[in-house]
Amino acid sequence: MPLPGTLKTMRIASWIAAAALCSIAVGMTSERDVTSALRVMHQSLTPQRDNSHLNRLAALRSLRDPALRPIFADLVEHEHWPIQVHGVLGLAELSDNGIDAALIMQLDPAAREQALLVGFAMDAVTSSTIETLLQHESLEPHLQTLLLRTAVKRGMDVDVAALHAALKSDDPRAVGTAAVLLAARGDAEAFGTLDRRLMTWEPARQLDATFASLSTLSEHASPAGVQWIQDLLEADTRPGPRRFALLTLLQTDPAAADTRWMQAWTAAARHRDRVDLALLRLMAQAPFPPNIHAVLKDDALLLHIAQAGSAVTAPDSGDPASLVSLVDTGHGRSIEWLLDHAAALPPSLVQPALERLIEQVPGTGQSRANTADRGLRAAQLLHGMAPQRMRQLLADAPDDGPRQQALLMAALQLSDRQLKTVAESIRQIGLNTADAMTLLLRARWAEHLSDQDMNRLSLAVDGSRLSEPLRAQAAWLMLKHSGHIADVMQTLATTP
Repeated sequence: MPLPGTLKTMRIASWIAAAALCSIAVGMTSERDVTSALRVMHQSLTPQRDNSHLNRLAALRSLRDPALRPIFADLVEHEHWPIQVHGVLGLAELSDNGIDAALIMQLDPAAREQALLVGFAMDAVTSSTIETLLQHESLEPHLQTLLLRTAVKRGMDVDVAALHAALKSDDPRAVGTAAVLLAARGDAEAFGTLDRRLMTWEPARQLDATFASLSTLSEHASPAGVQWIQDLLEADTRPGPRRFALLTLLQTDPAAADTRWMQAWTAAARHRDRVDLALLRLMAQAPFPPNIHAVLKDDALLLHIAQAGSAVTAPDSGDPASLVSLVDTGHGRSIEWLLDHAAALPPSLVQPALERLIEQVPGTGQSRANTADRGLRAAQLLHGMAPQRMRQLLADAPDDGPRQQALLMAALQLSDRQLKTVAESIRQIGLNTADAMTLLLRARWAEHLSDQDMNRLSLAVDGSRLSEPLRAQAAWLMLKHSGHIADVMQTLATTP
């Protein structure tokens, strides 16, 4: 049996052999070009002082290239936990079964938590994975209750004894989550136990337990939970818990929340405080009081938030123009809310607002960077609702401009082979940023590249037109198209 230290070398050796058999050189590249691309890949796969490798790894993951699977498998065993996370997520994105429970349990605890949190956001944690993970007694209490919370939401059978055990743990997040889940099952003592634990903890642990409880209550409400929120609003004067408690009350018992909300609205001395309260109703998708529009007629921002709130609380009959008007205010927090929740809204309601965000790129002055980022995210969301429309906007974008770049950046993060056709229709006369991004999009989906394209891809790797994450993509694609994947595996074999 081989020594443990030799297992990685043996595994990578088999990958190198397989890569050599599968690689077919389809374009001419110089030794210097290959060396440059391998250097970029090495920088992407090893820790950098500025943590730039993490953005490069995210860019490589977004390629969704099955040929990267052995690289991600190797990263799972890396000594740095953030790299482990990218390894597990990269494998999950290439699998039909999502995150592998066995891989989760071999991670550093910090990596395990992050991989699961992101995995849930990606909808990459299956019920089977949850069942398998819950069988591990060594799983951290707060992760166990996170899994139990999701299991209850999915209608799975859960072990009540595990919830009682979590309620006795030393992790405030586990205690808060377990108390809410037990109360939702009719346990009359759960919140009393939580309150007694809260009284013994310092403020930081109190906040952890309180926020975990409120977050869980938004999905697993109960009469006891609503009363607990009411008691919290009476007792806790800190703005963070009060705001979160009011939001959760709006989500779980809008009628009870209305009185509290109106009291806070009347007491609000600053315009920012009223904006915060209006956004809470928008976030909870709770209808605004009937007379509020008349009160807000002289405040354009608050009126637009209220009108958008009316649209999202009746999404099938809501007015799409209200969300477009909200975007036109340029109010950052409102736009962030829209981007965070757009996927859950009817496309007919939210699509015009997403197109307006794309239309607003490049923006003006200091807003240019934010506008480009929002346009990119809007394009990704639009593709999920109306892929052909997103492709058309990319095809029609002004050549070499910021809007085209934002749409190209979105396209480079999407798994859509039809975008290759769009990329082939875009005029390329040089190697500016947009040209280089268009070349990457074609190279991602093309079976072959011409020698001219290979030369231009080499220039993209070695030049400064692209960001570091896109240079990582360019390096991988150049090595793949030139038949040098085995050299990347060799780089892994010599990396500690």
